[in-house]
Amino acid sequence: MEATVQDFPDFLAGVAEEDQKAILPELEEMKAAWDAEDGLVPKAALKEIFQMSQQAAHALPGRYGLTEYTFWDKKWYSMRECKALHKLKRPSGFKGHSVARMVGDVLDDARDKLPG
Repeated sequence: MEATVQDFPDFLAGVAEEDQKAILPELEEMKAAWDAEDGLVPKAALKEIFQMSQQAAHALPGRYGLTEYTFWDKKWYSMRECKALHKLKRPSGFKGHSVARMVGDVLDDARDKLPG
């Protein structure tokens, strides 16, 4: 995942000044989350980021406990956590061929790192 931290988009560009007041509180909350998580990833992008089926991508947040935010009735996830998940070595579950195998690989990696 070659994602870089992006600047927070100017969502107010092109929005009439009288309408800006209505969206400003949610926008400020989103900006705080964006800064805390080094960016946010929309749920719709998970399929492409992890090169897996829509069904498998839909299950990722629950299976891996990704921090979830909701802004404008859309789900967003921590960029930092998505990057960390993407870096995991998952040889048997590469490109989402098997989420169960990915979980098994993660557990195997954890067991390998246990002392003794």
